[in-house]
Amino acid sequence: MENLKIFIFYTKNISHFLDLLIESSVGIENTEFIPVLHDKEYDDCEMGITWGSGYLDLCLQSHLTKLEIMKQNKDSNIMFVDVDIVFNNKLNFTDIINNLLLTNDFLFQYDSNSGMSSSINLGIIATNCSNNAIKAWQTHCDYISGIPDHQKRGGFPQLEFNDLISSGRIKPTYQILPQTFGYPQKNSYCYHAIGVTDKITSLQTMLNIWNT
Repeated sequence: MENLKIFIFYTKNISHFLDLLIESSVGIENTEFIPVLHDKEYDDCEMGITWGSGYLDLCLQSHLTKLEIMKQNKDSNIMFVDVDIVFNNKLNFTDIINNLLLTNDFLFQYDSNSGMSSSINLGIIATNCSNNAIKAWQTHCDYISGIPDHQKRGGFPQLEFNDLISSGRIKPTYQILPQTFGYPQKNSYCYHAIGVTDKITSLQTMLNIWNT
């Protein structure tokens, strides 16, 4: 079986997060972690400040890049993960992802934030890059590309994707992953540092828990 390609979108100013992610993934079999550098310089762009104009544009470019990667990997299973994530290298998750993608176009991290109308967090995405998956993501990208800057909300474009799903405007088959994907649990496969002020400390703390 081919290695599961896992793409990580990052910028130079947060490369220390990428270093921690890659270090945490060492030893996880049947995976290939692929950093994707976005090298444009932005003002008003800080991780976690989701309403800055630079951050909003960076998010848009990330979603457009995901579309191109999906097209390049048509009919293959791949993942996209945010850079503020670490992996538990004592556990392997590739069989779970590949088996679930037999019957789903997408798998998403669960989001407990009530503002996400479909409970989807796009920090962890798995897809089989099927025609249906690419069509849905294309529709999403076309929609968010047409939103004027002054109408973009904090949380763009994750909020918009949730709303497209909940409204039925896009209809991929999908499943929400269990909280062992993204939440701080002893038996988690990975941890996504959302809703915390000191991300590096939170990520390192989770690694220390896994390593004890």
